Amino acid sequence: MQEIEYLYSLIKDENSRKEYDFLTKQEIYAKSLPLKPEEAKTGIIKNYISKPSKEKRYQFEVAPNGENKKQIVVIPKRNYQYKTQLGVIAFLNEYEIVKNINGMEMHFVVTTNTRFDEIDMLLHESEIRTEEEREYIKLFYSQMSDIHLATCQRKFDGYIGTVEKNLNEPIFDMNDEDLATTKLIRQKEQDLER
Repeated sequence: MQEIEYLYSLIKDENSRKEYDFLTKQEIYAKSLPLKPEEAKTGIIKNYISKPSKEKRYQFEVAPNGENKKQIVVIPKRNYQYKTQLGVIAFLNEYEIVKNINGMEMHFVVTTNTRFDEIDMLLHESEIRTEEEREYIKLFYSQMSDIHLATCQRKFDGYIGTVEKNLNEPIFDMNDEDLATTKLIRQKEQDLER
């Protein structure tokens, strides 16, 4: 710890210090998430197929706890279907999320099963009436927070988990098979770029 503090004191540039602080926050935040990146083993995914998404584009104003309200744009990219080691067929969706962070327009390519159509309906078409709906939106806002998006981009290859309803109770879930599929997708993309 003393070595880290000493190295930190050597950083003279304020922008570098802010970047270092944000990276430190990401490391701490990553440890609080329910899934560790090293736990995902791509071998559990037997095969996957993908097709371009036909879902509509969404625009939301999000207000995560501790952040100012910000506009985000959610652009559907691809839908994936994969088979796990146990033969279970599962689905995963890829989106590009555009968000302004610290004055810079950031583009995050993410995977999730969050139902943006439900979020859109709750935020744009109806009043949030129940405590469950308020909690669902709160979990979504947390998922779209600067720290969550940046941490997941860096540590989880863009897998941001899923906000869903389980027996009408809103939950946030990070699934090791979805993470493994995301890692496999990213590996294949890198192989194609070479």
